[in-house]
Amino acid sequence: MTVRQSELVQRASAALQNDPRTSDAAIDVVDENGVVTLTGTVASDDVRQVAEEITHRQEGVIQVINELEIETDDQEAKIVILAPPAHDLHGAVVGAGPESLNPDSSTERQQQES
Repeated sequence: MTVRQSELVQRASAALQNDPRTSDAAIDVVDENGVVTLTGTVASDDVRQVAEEITHRQEGVIQVINELEIETDDQEAKIVILAPPAHDLHGAVVGAGPESLNPDSSTERQQQES
């Protein structure tokens, strides 16, 4: 039996909504010939992984593309989560301090020290 796209999306969405681990998450489900893409925001990496597992178990799902983002209250933390740290030629982390996220902070500190 071939599962129609709308049925697959409905089934995956219902499964995510009915599971207490993912029911509070804002997850959008899109199907393209059995390749299901999850987008939206979730509270943690655990919830992100559970959403992928729940979706993958649905009949007709061939592959899950998990584009879920982890929501944070702090935009700077979100930047760190989404972007791995940069390294210089010696392997040291570049821009590890808060100055790297807010270029104005070093200028403000210099003005305060004066």
